[in-house]
Amino acid sequence: MECTQVKSDPIVFRGDAYQSIATAFLDGDKALLVDTLATRADAHAMDQYLKERFKVQVNAAVMTHHMSDHMGGLQWD
Repeated sequence: MECTQVKSDPIVFRGDAYQSIATAFLDGDKALLVDTLATRADAHAMDQYLKERFKVQVNAAVMTHHMSDHMGGLQWD
């Protein structure tokens, strides 16, 4: 088994729509999302924040469950 410690604290986002939650874990210039917020607009704002503030690109997303308040960002461009 291999175990890798996350190098930075997770960043938690709360969207405007439904107060949905997403968490970003950063590693170098990449980010892993756990959930993607409820709307494309919230997801886009989160993506822009991550790009501008932390210079990272989201390269993977994990959904905790199949409900719209966690999956709106799966549709962003």
